[in-house]
Amino acid sequence: MTRSRPHIALVALLTSLTALAASAQQAPPADVTFTVPLDLTRLHADVTRVRVTCTITSAVFGPRTGTAGPRGSAEAAVVQNAVVQTLQVTVPLAQSDFSANASGKTANYSCVLEGNRANQSAWLPFGARTAYDDAAVLTPPPSPLTGTFVW
Repeated sequence: MTRSRPHIALVALLTSLTALAASAQQAPPADVTFTVPLDLTRLHADVTRVRVTCTITSAVFGPRTGTAGPRGSAEAAVVQNAVVQTLQVTVPLAQSDFSANASGKTANYSCVLEGNRANQSAWLPFGARTAYDDAAVLTPPPSPLTGTFVW
């Protein structure tokens, strides 16, 4: 009988580990971080900060996140009309963001580049020449960085 007790303990341990692994597969993934290298030179003199905002959309997100999905952003100061550095943009994810098991499901992402003028709270998307603000003009105009990944 002494031999069966260690065996039962081992079976119980393996069963617990299997249950733990199964629950880990159903848990939402950790925060998502995008590494975005920037090489922006000859920026307009009025632009003092640059921001990258990334948004994730997926069928696994619940109603709390809305149609846009969770988002995150990172900023950099403009020095001598330039930003040459790499930003780490983290999109925080919470258990309540998910309505379904994310494992193996597809997600889409989009990251946009914006600029900010000194003493203004509004961020302007960088792009082609517009009637409202020449400070946000970049040539060539950047498209959003988009793609997909599997959880």
